[in-house]
Amino acid sequence: MSRSRRTVLAIILLFSLAGITAFAIEPVPTIPTPEQLAVRESLKARADRQLATFLANHDQPLATTAAEVVAGHLEASGGAEAWAAVQTLEVYLRPMPIRGDEFILVRQYSRPLNFRQGMAGGHSATVTDGRVVWRVSGGQKVAADIPELTTMASIDNFFLDPAAAGVDMEFVGVEILNHEPVYHLRRAFPVGIVEELYFSVNSGLLVERFDEYRSGSSWFSFWEYREVEGLKFPHLMLRSVGENGPPHGVAITEIRINPELDEDLFLPITMEGGEP
Repeated sequence: MSRSRRTVLAIILLFSLAGITAFAIEPVPTIPTPEQLAVRESLKARADRQLATFLANHDQPLATTAAEVVAGHLEASGGAEAWAAVQTLEVYLRPMPIRGDEFILVRQYSRPLNFRQGMAGGHSATVTDGRVVWRVSGGQKVAADIPELTTMASIDNFFLDPAAAGVDMEFVGVEILNHEPVYHLRRAFPVGIVEELYFSVNSGLLVERFDEYRSGSSWFSFWEYREVEGLKFPHLMLRSVGENGPPHGVAITEIRINPELDEDLFLPITMEGGEP
């Protein structure tokens, strides 16, 4: 799906998340028709022309390495020093209702790589310490085979020091996305997950991400960056995860920086022999 179509979906979902109205979005066919392939080729040709025009007229130096792109994103979103000062983080998200179900999702982070996700007011959650993943339910902890969750464990999205976590960052190039120039980076995690990251050349901010992992793939588009205590966070996301139907919206309703979080929230599961 082109980002231009996603722009339309973002506008629709903004209204939907505000409770104004709801729209049914038809799933994207998994096998493109000849007509769709022709449209894709046409769009690619147009993007190539737009990129050539941009490069011919752009008189400012462009980033040529992954480190430069990441440094630009950190600076645009508040600065590396400010991000390093965040030791705990709590984010409240409201997904677009699916099948009539409405809920608030809470994500909690604690350095170095502790992450917990569950429904607000609920008694179950999925947790990781950046190495292993487990589910908490009814006071019990059970190991969970969800390696992709470890890629969500970093407060700064593994941008401050990717090498320390064994994350490899590759600069792919400059491309056109939704008529705008973007930097394309490829990020590989030790657990085998590969992400395609797209950063706006103009703002420096991350605007889109596509993941491939063992059990499927996911796509995220980030919108409405707003400042919270000097740091910028996207407050609207479009996402399509695995087989969960067509793209749907997620609104971030609250962000708490450096809240007091109980360490027990992240106590690792005990494996055989007593070792975490």
